[in-house]
Amino acid sequence: MYRIGEFAKRVGRSVSTVRRWEAEGRIAVRRLPSGRRKKFLALMDAVDRGEVGTLVVAHKDRLARFGFDFLEHVAARGGCEIVVANQESLSPQQELVEDLLAIVHTFSCRLYGLRRYLKELKGADLTVGDDR
Repeated sequence: MYRIGEFAKRVGRSVSTVRRWEAEGRIAVRRLPSGRRKKFLALMDAVDRGEVGTLVVAHKDRLARFGFDFLEHVAARGGCEIVVANQESLSPQQELVEDLLAIVHTFSCRLYGLRRYLKELKGADLTVGDDR
């Protein structure tokens, strides 16, 4: 899946043209709020049922940071071909460094989210009211 700007660049059109195509029904657009992959499992179920013939991703990591080969196997079993638009090859050392950075980034985001949650709890009124 592409973001609208990436897709517009790939097809050589402006973002407003792509939006117009969507409004006219010329292209189907799947909107994911806040960039999260809430529909990932639904997509994998559709692939497994054989409802998806080709799945195009910009980079391998856009589909899955780890386990891409397994997802490719599941897709092939369902008759789906995964096409990676950018086949940039990295050395094993570069891949390891990128994987480690991704792990550190993920856990630091979780840590900051936990800190924010705890800060909100401290500021919240946690007393239970008496409804008499």
